[in-house]
Amino acid sequence: MPDNCIDRVLADLRNCTTQCARGMIIPFERLWREHLRIAKPEAAIVAT
Repeated sequence: MPDNCIDRVLADLRNCTTQCARGMIIPFERLWREHLRIAKPEAAIVAT
């Protein structure tokens, strides 16, 4: 995605650390870096 192209980031993050196949630890530093890169300066970033 290009830089500064998104008006709103709405993410329903799962933070599952079980042994199941979908279990994972979210790399928050990388996640926020990418959210800030793609979001417009006035964009809302909402994570639940």
